[in-house]
Amino acid sequence: GGPAESGCGGLGGEGKHVCTRVPAIDANATARESFAEALAAHLVLLPTARSFAAPVSLAHVASDLGLALNSSKRRSGGPAATESADAAPPWRGVGRAGEAFCGSTPDGRKGSRRWLSCGGLGDHHGGDLEAQGELEAAVAARAWVAGPGERPELVLTYANEAGTAWVTNLVLSLRSVGVDHSLIVTPSAAHCSALFSSPARLSCGHTSWEVPGCSRKMRNKMRTLWYLRHHYMVRLIDLGVNTLMLDGDITLHGNPYALLKAPPLARHQLLYSLDHRNFCDEVNIGFMYCQGCARRGRAQWVVNETLRRERSFCSPDANAVYGDGGTFFAATDAAGVTSPPHRPRLWASAQDQKVMSDVLASSCCGKDVYRKLIPYHYTLLDKAAFARHFYPTGRCNEMKRERGNGAGGCHYAPLLLYNSSDGAPPPPETMATVPWRVLSSWHGTGDGERAGWSGSWLSEPPAFAHFVGGDVSGTKVALMEALGVWYFEADEVVQHVRTALGLPPANPTGGGLPPQLLQSGCAADLAQHCWADWALLPPPPRPATGRGAPLLAPAGGGGSGVSTPLTVPLIGAGASSALETIGGVSGAPPPPPTP
Repeated sequence: GGPAESGCGGLGGEGKHVCTRVPAIDANATARESFAEALAAHLVLLPTARSFAAPVSLAHVASDLGLALNSSKRRSGGPAATESADAAPPWRGVGRAGEAFCGSTPDGRKGSRRWLSCGGLGDHHGGDLEAQGELEAAVAARAWVAGPGERPELVLTYANEAGTAWVTNLVLSLRSVGVDHSLIVTPSAAHCSALFSSPARLSCGHTSWEVPGCSRKMRNKMRTLWYLRHHYMVRLIDLGVNTLMLDGDITLHGNPYALLKAPPLARHQLLYSLDHRNFCDEVNIGFMYCQGCARRGRAQWVVNETLRRERSFCSPDANAVYGDGGTFFAATDAAGVTSPPHRPRLWASAQDQKVMSDVLASSCCGKDVYRKLIPYHYTLLDKAAFARHFYPTGRCNEMKRERGNGAGGCHYAPLLLYNSSDGAPPPPETMATVPWRVLSSWHGTGDGERAGWSGSWLSEPPAFAHFVGGDVSGTKVALMEALGVWYFEADEVVQHVRTALGLPPANPTGGGLPPQLLQSGCAADLAQHCWADWALLPPPPRPATGRGAPLLAPAGGGGSGVSTPLTVPLIGAGASSALETIGGVSGAPPPPPTP
């Protein structure tokens, strides 16, 4: 339990603040000791490759085991009436993965249950989304309408075979907070079929669309994977669908719609997360939400212009536009600001984000901006004149601050540009960046974000946790495991997909489980989801002296509840015990350490 304020002296201001915020456990010392003894007698760690357990408080363990510490009642589908809301661990979804993976809203905000789509939609295994009527059929099956007069909502994500684990973890994370109106777009029909037939039953459609003209040297397959999401956002705007676009390295920790649909965010059409400063072109497009975007409007122009620029870089006429003697550098070459040779820039990191950032700055400033990415090489002769020609001028690129409700304020800017050939000017629309309570990134470089590495997510996680920047702290998967948000069902789906595609059973996508587990009898009957929650094994013998300490690891990365105890052996023929094989050692498993 957390000490009283009088017991937190001598720690300094911040230390005292942390000390007094430790969540109290509503049980006396005797009950806590008895509970710990029970855990020590019945639970041991199942070590996994690259896994390490995050600090787990007694209240969190009790919540995961479905126990109310101050009540004789066991939870059945929800907390006991006497259980404190603080007892629920902040990094775990409320729902169990083994129960159709559906969770419920953790935030309890008024009206938020309207957005609980999990269990309310049919699944979908579609055809080529470029075929007539296929996208409309996918929307009819997977979009969620929260109430009368509301637009359909759809979460769109994308993956090739190498991204199977990521996209599965994302969808399971969405389901854990009650959101299941999602659709995965894949470039391969066989991959979509394998995702749909997997134990996670992932709804998807495949596509034959690609960025035209890009050569193999320009990584056409990767460009297509990035830009297909923008292509389909344009089409979904035409269909009147509010579309939330997410990358696979995001996890959910609260139903986000109560925040997205409240002021001030509800007043803005095109939402992003902030990557650095409060400028229009300083966004991260791993999170992008288009709500109420008008057909042929200003927000749709941003997405369309992003696609147009990318196509133009790869088109057969690209040299006539950007090369020597082309129109793009004609004025600056003539003025002595730049000089040839102008040759294609074949590849740039995060190219799709750079292109869209430039387009956003163009719309905010009402002029063509090329600050983040110029597609062809050049020799710079006059830096100041170059900036005046290609970069935003004045303060047109700066966003304004708008105060808000409990989600925090946001920064926003009007979108100025649109396709004038469409007739009368479209209605006003704006872009905005979401506050930290909606989304924060691991590196936390966006202005006002709560960085994941700071530890603040343990007590106050954002609705969306974006693990961008996490690789410098180890690996993103290791971080998700440590925080209990990696769903090990994703590893089973990877193996299912690889088997369906005729690939050797392996674990090349960086999932959380050792490959030998996924080739065992445990994974043979995938429908059982044997890694859904906690894995319980008989403990090894206690040491002769001292009291053994329980070693706990969340084998389910997000479930809360108790799955059926697993039996030894897990691995199958040739393994003397599960602990021996998983740990990679021979002989008897070591006893647990003494505290």
